[in-house]
Amino acid sequence: MNYDNIKTHQIDPSTFIANNRVVYSLAKDTVYRSNLKLMNVGFLDTAGIGAYHNRFNGSLGQIKSISIVDKGVELSKQKFVHPLMSYLNQLGSNDIVGNVEDIKNDISVAKKLSINDGEEAGGSPAGNSTDTGVGKQINTENYPEVIEQNQNRSGELELSKLLPLLGNMEYIPTNLFNDCKIVIEFYSSLEAPAYVGTDTRVRVSNASLDPVMYLMAEEVLGAEAQNAMDNISSLSWNEMEHDQVVIPRGVQNEEQISVKRVKGFDNKSVGRLLLIQEPEAFTYTVGNVIAGYGRDNSQTQKGNKLNYIVNGKTLLTDQGSDSPASRMALTVDSMGDYVSYMGANDINLSNDANWLGDGNNLVGNADYFAVILGQKIENLQISHKRTPTNAPGAGRNGQLTLHLYGEVGKSLSVGNGTYKISYN
Repeated sequence: MNYDNIKTHQIDPSTFIANNRVVYSLAKDTVYRSNLKLMNVGFLDTAGIGAYHNRFNGSLGQIKSISIVDKGVELSKQKFVHPLMSYLNQLGSNDIVGNVEDIKNDISVAKKLSINDGEEAGGSPAGNSTDTGVGKQINTENYPEVIEQNQNRSGELELSKLLPLLGNMEYIPTNLFNDCKIVIEFYSSLEAPAYVGTDTRVRVSNASLDPVMYLMAEEVLGAEAQNAMDNISSLSWNEMEHDQVVIPRGVQNEEQISVKRVKGFDNKSVGRLLLIQEPEAFTYTVGNVIAGYGRDNSQTQKGNKLNYIVNGKTLLTDQGSDSPASRMALTVDSMGDYVSYMGANDINLSNDANWLGDGNNLVGNADYFAVILGQKIENLQISHKRTPTNAPGAGRNGQLTLHLYGEVGKSLSVGNGTYKISYN
């Protein structure tokens, strides 16, 4: 491509509902590159009681869902962003984390708990360049940093990281998608996932930011644009679709066995499946302080044993994944390396304060579980076992929301100036 034939646009919202949603409309019969970026994502602590950026996502954690829509039809969507983005921002390697001091020095989860100018939300994954993660948290100097009423906090998000359709296209041809919109929804309720605060009732707002959030888009001009519109082709991609089930509160010191039906992937071919265990709020609050990673925790449970029953057959042998080490191994084999540190996915770690040194309940709060299903789903169930307690650092007995992200194949078929989207 001749990049002299590129024009950069700042697209302002066609719809802006403060603390709710923002919509950006792409001009018809215009060819945009697929590298759209959401810019100036920021929120203010409107209660004035002190709030801090979440370590994993920074200001981006306030985003609830993202979709690309044409004539009211969702072409690609991530309907539950923040747990998945928390995990994706940890993708990387621990190969340069040499010793305990690297962890204790607030240097991404293993290597950068601080957030510096131009670095990804949550810090740069150890040993990786700054374009590895999902988004960037900018205009901050040190973690933790208070979000003040008179000071904006801005971030940027490359949409293709969460909308895989964009990641598999070079151009967005609006002669085909001729009513194309990008729709962003935000959290506006209490206990927003983006923030670790001094009060669980902290409110945040995107109502009065200046400049307003905008979409940065690159328009393709000249012969390249005409060629792109004349040669629109069919394509396939993998969408990370979301479903969730709830494990109720358990009785302390009694094994809790739950088998839950997961319906969101019925009649779809699912490749990889990622599980994130979001705990009940009381497990990550100490008094009025939201500790650890807040709602972005994926909390280890005492005696946690996980398995799937796929179309009537048990996926993993014996008791399934029955230890943090087993879950980490399966997750790395399925999804690739992610940054970790001592105690990230364990509980009851001896002298954890000496390992992490910040007293912020980080131990046992980054426990992920991914497997490869590789088949069409007719009936999917998750088998979940734990022996809950109510002791900090020991698994707790609170309600769990199990977030499941399944890799689902989709296709865009093009012909005679129209298109059809279907599951593979």
